[in-house]
Amino acid sequence: MKVVKKDYNDPTFLEAFQGQEVVISFITVTALLDQLKFIDAAVKAGVKRFIPSEFGSNTLNATVQELVFFYKQKKIILDHLEQTAKENPSFSWTGLATGPVFDWV
Repeated sequence: MKVVKKDYNDPTFLEAFQGQEVVISFITVTALLDQLKFIDAAVKAGVKRFIPSEFGSNTLNATVQELVFFYKQKKIILDHLEQTAKENPSFSWTGLATGPVFDWV
């Protein structure tokens, strides 16, 4: 397994995605919108599938978006993924809603 450490604002950040088929994001909720940079870099590098940091409740649920502030940010990410996939036919994405953390206990 190859591990690459890069600053998100480094001009060579795109290199981390080159040669990869899939990118799985496990970014923390404090930096969710940084995934926009990941998605754009992944598309430029030719990545075929992106799995966002989407683990948890159903982001598309309007009630969840109102109750938990960062779910609005997650919705922004999903909207960007959807638009990016429409514009780039070789790119796709998968969101995994595993349920609230409380379900794991």
